[in-house]
Amino acid sequence: MTYPTTTTAAAPAPGSAPAPGSAHPPGHRPDIQGLRGVAVLLVVAFHLWTDRVSGGVDVFFVLSAFLLTGTFVRRVERGRPLAVREYWVRTFARLVGPMAVMLLAVLAAVLALFPPSRWEELLSHVWGSLSYAQNWVLAGQSVDYYAADSAATTPLQHTWSLSVQGQVFLLWPLLLAGCALAARWAGLRFRTVARTVFALVFAGSFAWSLAQTADAPAWAYFSTVTRLWEFALGSLAALALTRSSRPQDASRRSVPDAVAGPVGVALGWAGLAAVVATPFLLDTGARFPGTAALAPTLGAAAILLGGAPAPGTPRGACSQHARCCGSGTGPTGSTCGTGRC
Repeated sequence: MTYPTTTTAAAPAPGSAPAPGSAHPPGHRPDIQGLRGVAVLLVVAFHLWTDRVSGGVDVFFVLSAFLLTGTFVRRVERGRPLAVREYWVRTFARLVGPMAVMLLAVLAAVLALFPPSRWEELLSHVWGSLSYAQNWVLAGQSVDYYAADSAATTPLQHTWSLSVQGQVFLLWPLLLAGCALAARWAGLRFRTVARTVFALVFAGSFAWSLAQTADAPAWAYFSTVTRLWEFALGSLAALALTRSSRPQDASRRSVPDAVAGPVGVALGWAGLAAVVATPFLLDTGARFPGTAALAPTLGAAAILLGGAPAPGTPRGACSQHARCCGSGTGPTGSTCGTGRC
C-alpha cells in the first residue's frame, strides 16, 4: 500500500521545548506509525497464512485520505496556495519509479515462467499496473481475488489497491480545491463545505457499494467507486479535528490535531479493538467492501481521531510495536505486496 507520508514538523522556535512529558515534537503522531504497523501485521498474519479477511488495506485507505486531507486543509487555512499540480508531480514521482522496477522484474519472470498463451493477458496486467488502472482490469475480468489456487491468478493482482489509491490521489486534490473555491465564492467556512462534500461522497459510495456487493461482488471488490467511501471516512476524520487556537502551535503541526482526554482514550481502545477483531470475525466469504468493511475502517478512523497516545494506552502500544517492526513499510510504502483486505 502507499499513502501520503507525514510531513516533518517544523523545528521549534529558538528557546522553545516540547510539551512536558512529550517525547515527540509538536504535531508528531506516533499512533499513525502504530496504525500502519498493526495493519501490516494483520495482512501478513491473517491474509498470507489463513483464509481470513485482515482489513489491513481498508485501514490504509482511511489513513491515506486522512493524511492527504490534512495536508490540504492546512494549506487552505493558512492562506497558502494548494499547489495541486506540484502535489501530483511529487507524489507520482515517488511512486512510479519503484513500481516500474517491480514491473520489469515481474515481466522478466512472466517471459521465463509462463506459457506464451498467457503473455498477452499478463502484459495487459503490467500495463494496468503501470497506468494505475489494474483494479479496473481485474474488475472487467470478474476475477475472484481470493481464489488463490485459480489458474487465472496473476503475479500483479496485488497492485489493484495501489491503482485505487493512485486514482484517489488524482481526484481528492481536485475535490478539495473545488471546496476551497466554493467556500470562497459562497462566503462559507472551508471545513463546512468540505465536510458536506465528503459526507455526500461517503453516502453515495457506500450505498453503491452495498448494491454492487450484492449484485456483482467480484466487480465491486475492485471498483474505485465502491471504495471511495473508505477514503471519504478518512477525510471526514481529518476535517472533524479542530485547529489549535494558537498560531505558533498550528505552524508546527504536521498532521491534524486529535481528541484529547478520556474521550480520545476511549476512541483509541474502541478503534484498536475493531481493527484487530476484523480477521477473527470475517472470512473470505464476506462481501467487501460493503458492511463488512465498516469494522476496520471505523476502527481506523477512531484511532486517528483519538490522536497521539499517552503511555499505557492502546495507541501507545501500537506506536511502540510499529517501531519494533519498522512501521511495516518499505521505501514505496508497500504492505507486504499483497494488496488484499
